[in-house]
Amino acid sequence: MDANNYHIASRNYLGPVEVPELGGPLVRPDTAAAPTGESNVHRMASRNYLSPVELPRFVSPSASLAQPEAVFVPYGEHGVASTASSLPGRQTSHDSETTIIDLPSTGHLPYTAGGPRPYLQGKDVGSESTAPTVVVPVQKSARRGTHALIPEITLERTFFYTLWFLIQLTIFLSVGIYYLTTNDYKTARETMGPTLALSRAGAYCIIIDASFILLLVSRNFLSYLRSTFVSRYITIDKNIHAHKVVGWTIVFMTFLHVFGHTFNLTHVAAASAGAVTGGWLFFLSPVGITGNLMVVLLAIMVTCAMARIRRPHFELFYYTHHLFIPFYILLIAHGSFCVIEADNAPVCRGHPDFWKFFLIPAIIYLVERITREVRGRRPTQISRVVQHPSRVVQIQIKKESLKAKTGQYIYINCPEISRHQWHPFTLTSAPEDDFISIHMRMAGDWTREFAERLGCSSGKAKGAEPEKRFNPLRSRTLRRPGGRGGAPAAATSEFNPGEVVKTFGLPRIMVDGPFGAPTEHVFDYEVAVLVGAGIGVTPFASVLKSLWYRTTQPGKLAHLRKVYFIWICRDIQAFEWFQDLLVALEEENLGDFLEVRAYLTGRLSEDQIRNLAIHSTEEGPDALTGRKTPTYFGRPNFDQIFADIAAQQLRKKVGVFFCGPKPVATTLKRVCRTYSSAQDTNGSNTGTVFEFHKEHF
Repeated sequence: MDANNYHIASRNYLGPVEVPELGGPLVRPDTAAAPTGESNVHRMASRNYLSPVELPRFVSPSASLAQPEAVFVPYGEHGVASTASSLPGRQTSHDSETTIIDLPSTGHLPYTAGGPRPYLQGKDVGSESTAPTVVVPVQKSARRGTHALIPEITLERTFFYTLWFLIQLTIFLSVGIYYLTTNDYKTARETMGPTLALSRAGAYCIIIDASFILLLVSRNFLSYLRSTFVSRYITIDKNIHAHKVVGWTIVFMTFLHVFGHTFNLTHVAAASAGAVTGGWLFFLSPVGITGNLMVVLLAIMVTCAMARIRRPHFELFYYTHHLFIPFYILLIAHGSFCVIEADNAPVCRGHPDFWKFFLIPAIIYLVERITREVRGRRPTQISRVVQHPSRVVQIQIKKESLKAKTGQYIYINCPEISRHQWHPFTLTSAPEDDFISIHMRMAGDWTREFAERLGCSSGKAKGAEPEKRFNPLRSRTLRRPGGRGGAPAAATSEFNPGEVVKTFGLPRIMVDGPFGAPTEHVFDYEVAVLVGAGIGVTPFASVLKSLWYRTTQPGKLAHLRKVYFIWICRDIQAFEWFQDLLVALEEENLGDFLEVRAYLTGRLSEDQIRNLAIHSTEEGPDALTGRKTPTYFGRPNFDQIFADIAAQQLRKKVGVFFCGPKPVATTLKRVCRTYSSAQDTNGSNTGTVFEFHKEHF
C-alpha cells in the first residue's frame, strides 16, 4: 500500500467514498469500491449507508505506515463483507449468507472493546476470544421509499385499531337499528326515511367520542393510571396518538351526521307544505346555526393541529385548539332543540343526551386544569441560566415541592409572555439533584422571547459572565473537549460555551408537573439499551446523570447491571451541552457498566476533515468530540448491534428505550422482534427478550 494512502475500514458498507484531496469535498461514486493504491487518497464511508464506519486515528505524514492486516472490500453477492486477510475470531461462510463471529467473553459489544481502534466487523485485529460462536443473520434493512409512508403493521397496532373500530361499529349499529325499528319514532322515520338512523347513529358516536377525548389529555389522570395495574394492559404513553384517532373519528362521524341531516331537513321542509324551507332549517334555525358553528370550529381545530401547521406555528395550534370550549357549549345546546320528536311524547324525550356522557370526563378535566393552576403558582425560582452553542439554553429551577423521576417532563409558563401558554420540556436533571433543569433550544417565537427575557440571545448572552466549561455531574470545571493533548476541537462556536447569565431580574415562571414518561422504567431491567436521535437525546441526560449518582450508592441501581447508550446525531455541535455530560461520565470511570456509541450522520466541513487528519492520534481522545471513545460516521447497523447484545445477554430481558424520529423507531421495533427470537449455532433460542419503549414528544 502506498505510504500516502489513508484507509477507513468499514463495518458492513457497500463501498467507500473518495476524498481526492485532504479536506476536499466528498465525492460519492456511482459504482462499487474504487481501486486502491492511488496516491494521496483518503477514504471515508458514505453517510447514506446503514452501517457505521469509524474514522481511524490519522498518523503524521512523516511517520511510516505499516501494511494493514485487513483491507476494505465491498459486499459479497448476498450482502456480507469479505476480507483480504485472515482475522482471528472471525470466519465468513462460503455461501456468503451468514457471518459467524466469535464474540468476546466480556459484556462489551465487539466493536466497543478497549484498546486499538476496531475495524472490519468491529473486531479488534489480532485479539483473541474464547467465547461461544453465534450465527448473526444478515437481514436487509428498510430503505427510504414509497413503502415508508405505509404504517408498520404490528400486533399492538392491529389490536388497538380493531378494538376501536368494533366499539364504534357497535355504537353505530345499535343506535341505527333502534331508530329503524322502534315505534317511538315511527312518524319521524316515515317523514325522513332511513337517513334518520344515519344521522342519529353518527350523533351518538360524536357524543361518546367527544366525552372520551378529554380523558386522553388529562395529564394527571394519566399519570395516576401509570402507577396502577392499568398500565400493564394499556400503553399510557400513546395517549396523544389515541387522541388523534378519536379526533379523526369525530370528524368522520360529523360528516355522516351532516350528510344524514341534509336529507332529513329537506324531507321535513317538504312535509311542512311551505311553512318552512330547507334553507331556513339548515342555516337559520337554532339547530342549523349551532350545527354549522360546530363544523367550522372543528375544521379550524383539525386544520391547525396538522403537523405542517402545528410544528412551525405552535402558538396558533395552541390557541385554536382551545376552541373546544365553545365547541362543547354548542354541542350541549345543539341537542336541546329537539328537531326529532318522539311519537306521543309530551316533552322532547331523551334530549339532550350529551351531558350524561360528558359529566364525568368534564369533572376530571376541570380538576386537571384547577390542579395545574394551583401547582403552577407554588414558589418557583430560576437559580441558573447557561447559554450553550447552537442557541441552546440550560435553565436550572429551584422548586422544593416538585419531586421528579428520571426522564419525566414538565410544562412551563411565563406569564410575562403569555398567561395561558404552557410548553412541555423534558427534564435533563436527575432525581438526585437538588434542582430541576431543562435544555431549551430557541426554535420558535415563544422560546426565542423567553430566552431573551432570561438575558440570552442568538449570539452572545447579554451581561453574561464568561465561565469555563462546567461538569454537569459536579460543580467543577471541565477542560474543553478538544483542548486535551494539544488538539483543538474540530467543531468551534462563535462564543465561549457555558456562558452563565446573571439571574437577578429574571421573569417569573410557573411549572406544572412532572408527568410520567417511559424512561421511568429504565431501572426495572437488568440490561437497558438507550437510543437517542437528534433532540431525542434529551430524556437520556436525566437517565445518565441518575446512573452516575446510583453507581456511587450501593443498592440504588436495583436490577440494572448493564447500559448501552447509542446516540445518533447529524451535527454534534448542536448538542455540545450533551457532549459535556458524556465527557464527564467518562471521567468518572464507570467501567463495564456503561457503553456509549456516538454516530455522526451529517457531513463534515473541510476544516473538520483537515483537523481530524492533523490532530487524530492512536491513543489520544477523539479529535472531534474530545471523548475517549471514538465517533462513528454513518447510521448504526441495528441488526448487527442487537444480534451482538442478544448473544451477550443470554436469557435476559432487555429494555430498549428510544426517543427520536418515527423511521428509526420503526427499525428498532423490527429488530426488537427479530432478535427476541435469535438463535445460537446449535439452533437453540438465546432466551433474550427485547422490550421496546418509545418516548413521545
